[in-house]
Amino acid sequence: MDIAGSEFGKFIIAINGCSVFDMHERKQIYTCSVDSSVLLKANSEAEKMGLRSEVYSPDTIFYAEETPWTRKDVDTLQISKRFLLLFERQSYRRL
Repeated sequence: MDIAGSEFGKFIIAINGCSVFDMHERKQIYTCSVDSSVLLKANSEAEKMGLRSEVYSPDTIFYAEETPWTRKDVDTLQISKRFLLLFERQSYRRL
């Protein structure tokens, strides 16, 4: 994403504040990890309500159901995407 030096916003505050990324410097400036058991429980509860989760790493979006937002983020951030059928069967530590 060619944003460095532009007049656009400088920071992306993501994951409900658990990560702050400086777009101009292209680096993460803050992170706060969440225990994987919390993520699995949140994902399970979200799916019960018909919602879907996406997990972001610095270069990949992991998803169980592709949405227009998944495609928009992949195109905008120029990162790859990887389909995971069930998050619960994956280890977040391996992502």
